[in-house]
Amino acid sequence: MEKFIEWIKDKHIINLVVGFIFSVFSIGRFNILISIYIWPFCFLNYLHNNDSKVIPLVVVSLCLLFSNIIRWIGSSNENIGIDFIIGAYFSIINIIPFIIDNIFYKKISKLKSIFVFPLSVAICEFLFAFFYLANFNIYAYAHRESTQILQIISLFGTYFLSFIIALFASILDYSIEIFETEKILSKFVFLYGIIIVIIYFFGFIRLLIPLDKGEYNIACSTGAYLSPYYNDEVSILLNENYIDYYTNYIEDKLFMANHSNSKIMIFAEEAFITRNKDDREEMLNKTKELAKEYNMFIVLPLDARNMKGNKNRNEDVLISNKGEILYEYQKQNLIPIMEGDYYEDMGKPKIIKTDLGKLTIAICYDIDFPYFLNSLSRNILMYY
Repeated sequence: MEKFIEWIKDKHIINLVVGFIFSVFSIGRFNILISIYIWPFCFLNYLHNNDSKVIPLVVVSLCLLFSNIIRWIGSSNENIGIDFIIGAYFSIINIIPFIIDNIFYKKISKLKSIFVFPLSVAICEFLFAFFYLANFNIYAYAHRESTQILQIISLFGTYFLSFIIALFASILDYSIEIFETEKILSKFVFLYGIIIVIIYFFGFIRLLIPLDKGEYNIACSTGAYLSPYYNDEVSILLNENYIDYYTNYIEDKLFMANHSNSKIMIFAEEAFITRNKDDREEMLNKTKELAKEYNMFIVLPLDARNMKGNKNRNEDVLISNKGEILYEYQKQNLIPIMEGDYYEDMGKPKIIKTDLGKLTIAICYDIDFPYFLNSLSRNILMYY
């Protein structure tokens, strides 16, 4: 038993176990914020404390593979096989920075080696953002509920925050080694603490500063999406008057939004279905009249069926308070497999100047491509 315990300590197996557990509870559906700081350190420290390079790296890769599969089960809403594929794909993104660090560790100075891993994480996240499948494994996503911390993204972007998070693992690993060999506490520990405090208080102060361009109330509603069948009963979608049902629904929401002094009414993605081009035109015309009547901007999301052959169109139409169509936006990034019956046929995204400021639109999966949003966010007031 004693030999077994010594073997575990000698091989740093505890790092693998802890790293695997916290990797499961990180970024994905089981996100626990502190996890994003723990598992990268555990795996990095495990690799650095093994003389062999290949086998430990294979072990870490397997831990990341299985933890990613677990953390992304249920993400596709399709079947578990697709979830496994998604998890395996995301694990590759996680593994690459460890491979790069493993190559350069002890081949460059200790001071420089601190930045290899976090730089690899940030660069890898940036490059994979251009792939067809969005990278949900961005380290910064672990802070999705930390409003103060996220404010730093407005200055330096998403990948900077990922760099800072990954830097914790490198600094802690480096500091432990320095303390064990030289019995001193690394100055990088204090430097990192100062950086985190600055980031937090920057976000805290930024949230306290009022907007100098004014504020507008925006009303939101889920919409009245109708499947062809509901509880085995024929839905109103098969009724010839379903457009009237939709517009009555919109009018009810506009009435409530108007009493809250809202300037913009937004509905959820694919809030309304149209069966063909003629129905879509009728839906737009009636909504334009409502926008004029209630003096309100409307973002109208349509699941427009049979627009190009048998293909559908996932779109948002921005209608002004004067009843004018300002922008017909089609979803730029369709979800692989799940949206195979939709088509992409859009030009360059637009920035629309209005009385409320500059507006543009993004739909759901679009926001998982940071490079796409970054290209818009510097010039707009609001996006959907």
